[in-house]
Amino acid sequence: MDKLSKTSLLIDFYGDLLTDKQKSAMILHHEQDMSFGEISENLNISRQAVYDTLKRSEKLLDNYESKLGLVEKFEAQKAKLNELKNIIINSNMEDKSKALKIIDDLLEIY
Repeated sequence: MDKLSKTSLLIDFYGDLLTDKQKSAMILHHEQDMSFGEISENLNISRQAVYDTLKRSEKLLDNYESKLGLVEKFEAQKAKLNELKNIIINSNMEDKSKALKIIDDLLEIY
C-alpha cells in the first residue's frame, strides 16, 4: 500500500483522536492535496505551524496504529474476504472447507 493510501486509512481510523486543527490539516493536505501555503491561509496559521502540525499528527497516527493495529487488521480482513469471494465464485464441494476456514480466520481477527 502506498503512503498516501495508508495515511488516508489512518485518518479514517484514528482521525477523531487528533485535535480539530490537526485533523483538518491532515485532511486538507492528504485528501484534498492542498499545499502548506493553502492550508496556512485556510486555518489561519503559519506555514511552519502547518508543517509542524502535519509531522506531529503523522507521528501520532503511526503511534496509534503501532499500538492498536486497526488498519493492519482491516487490510488482513479485506484480503481474506477477497479470497473467500474468489473461492465461492469458483466453488466446488472441496472448496467449502476452505471457505469455512477463512470465515473462522476472519472471526478470530476481532
